[in-house]
Amino acid sequence: MISKEKLESFNLPQYYPTESEIEELIDLNGCFSIEKIETILGPAEYFYNAQIWSMIVRAALESVLQNHFGNEMVEELFQRYPKKHAENLIIFERDDVKKVGQINIVLKRKVYSK
Repeated sequence: MISKEKLESFNLPQYYPTESEIEELIDLNGCFSIEKIETILGPAEYFYNAQIWSMIVRAALESVLQNHFGNEMVEELFQRYPKKHAENLIIFERDDVKKVGQINIVLKRKVYSK
């Protein structure tokens, strides 16, 4: 069981940039050129596969969660996660979720000669 204080002290802010914001940052960095950029709207097929989505979430957040809550809790969380995800697939039918985009970018490293 997680203490109320531990749970309430966990903060994971998220920000979803637009294509133009990403392009601006890449240009500002100056090390890459954008070969291709595209946004795919709507939830991807893997959102509906609870096992795959659980692996994606675990890959992204496991170390953050372990640092805050401990290894044992994280193991238990990811044992339960696929079932909870499968029980809540209806969320991907909401209009606000359907508008979520996945931005795919192909970058080419700029090579400078001396």
